[in-house]
Amino acid sequence: MILFNGDLPYPPSVNHYWVAGRKKLPNGRMIPTRYKSKAACVFISAVKLIVGKRAMSLNRCGIEILVYPPDKRCRDIDNIVKGIFDSLITAGLIQDDEQIDDLRVIRCSKVKGGKVSVKLHEL
Repeated sequence: MILFNGDLPYPPSVNHYWVAGRKKLPNGRMIPTRYKSKAACVFISAVKLIVGKRAMSLNRCGIEILVYPPDKRCRDIDNIVKGIFDSLITAGLIQDDEQIDDLRVIRCSKVKGGKVSVKLHEL
């Protein structure tokens, strides 16, 4: 069963997805924290709009991601996968990226603005 088949905006890489910060405890001690960057939040919001309301799958899944980069810069395509998984979880398509047993990522030709085509299906 196909859970989602469509185009998403080009996601921020994992290097720009998380921001490091510090939180001050009541005793004055500072502890390191991580939170999603503004770019990650914008991407997640766009994915939620595109995906819409759908039933969450709890089954094992496979995903094919076609990556259309926005320019000819050298990029590691594995750096965008985590952001895509996180957005699919937040959009409610899957409960956890641990469900994904079959992953295929293919780099395609550049497209102005960039995009990713995602086909998520139950196994």
